[in-house]
Amino acid sequence: MAVSAARGLSGVDPLAVRVLPFPMSVVLRAAEHLPGASTLGDVSSLGLVSHLKWRTRAIDDDLATSEFTQLLLLGAGLCTRAHRLSLPGVTVFEVDHPATQRRKRSAMGAARHRAREVRYVDVDFDRQDLVEALDGAGFDRAAKTYVVWEGVVMYLPTSATQASLHALRELCAPGSRLAVSYMSDRVPSAVVSRIANVAFASIGEPLRASYSVEEMNTLLAASSFETRRGDSGRLGFFASERLAFAERRP
Repeated sequence: MAVSAARGLSGVDPLAVRVLPFPMSVVLRAAEHLPGASTLGDVSSLGLVSHLKWRTRAIDDDLATSEFTQLLLLGAGLCTRAHRLSLPGVTVFEVDHPATQRRKRSAMGAARHRAREVRYVDVDFDRQDLVEALDGAGFDRAAKTYVVWEGVVMYLPTSATQASLHALRELCAPGSRLAVSYMSDRVPSAVVSRIANVAFASIGEPLRASYSVEEMNTLLAASSFETRRGDSGRLGFFASERLAFAERRP
């Protein structure tokens, strides 16, 4: 929810207010009419607002220049891309834990999406298989797919990341694309790294893995995804987060 609030404050997600519960939604609505709210939010969040503005726009820009007929939001959370981006002719698969999916669908209510179709796929990753779940939801393995895997990998052990990438190799046709964010092993300082780890652990989301660029590229290559380019965060606690944009090889 903090991610959605930061996106809303930054202006990149005008629909964030819909998915936030009370009282966060009220605060965000008030901030929309308060000059300097974005700057204040950025300072108080140690740069999270600016960082998420960069991350969201980087992925959205790559989506806008890619060709695909399926969009897979892996660990979709409260992402509103299916509703705020123009996706004519695209079927969107939103994959997440059943409890998260229920909260998201209830929050969005009757809001109209801008895709051909949106399919919510409930997956408890501790008990269910991603491939089976998507096959059951009508996922087309022959179609070019764009996979957004944003803000998830840093919370997973490496074995789980590898398993998900192997599943994507099985599911995604050659030419499909993947945008994945991850925590790199490049941190501003040991002190910043320790504070960040404590902060994430305090909200029940401890950071479990970080990778060098070379290590992430190797993980992707092992599942037939070739890195096209990468980009990195720029601010404070979040300067060590990177984005990798990769393409599924034949």
